[in-house]
Amino acid sequence: MTLHLTFDKYIYLHQYFNSLGEAYGKEGLLEKCGACFKRAEKIYRVVPGESHPFYRDVFMPLYNKYVKIASAVMELSKY
Repeated sequence: MTLHLTFDKYIYLHQYFNSLGEAYGKEGLLEKCGACFKRAEKIYRVVPGESHPFYRDVFMPLYNKYVKIASAVMELSKY
């Protein structure tokens, strides 16, 4: 089954996962934070696309901030 979403629904989904990811990150719920940002990244890779300035200049720095920090903290917590 293929799910077809309109542009505005893609944007809504991104905003949902992005906001939720930030909230989880600020509360220290790092696994959930990473999962939300990874879902948002999959959406944004398609709409508006990897070559779009918003994806490169706005979203990816935020993604890298939260996902890389969350991954590093989770890895350190294993020790």
